[in-house]
Amino acid sequence: SMEEILPMITSHPAEIINLKNKGQLREGYDADITIFKLKKANKKLVDSNGNIKNTKVVVRPTYTIIEGNLYNLGE
Repeated sequence: SMEEILPMITSHPAEIINLKNKGQLREGYDADITIFKLKKANKKLVDSNGNIKNTKVVVRPTYTIIEGNLYNLGE
């Protein structure tokens, strides 16, 4: 579900690599934003602990905004 996926691609990585004020949209945090596209695809996902999940949707970053600059990440 998106409720499970969103922290895995936003706040969790920011916490793991100790990025202060990143990974969430909240007061006091940088307003860096990534726009994602959901694509249908049958895919097996494996995390760093070897846990496997099958998914029918993948999340692809398409744009990011950092310090007011828009970056096109393509498909």
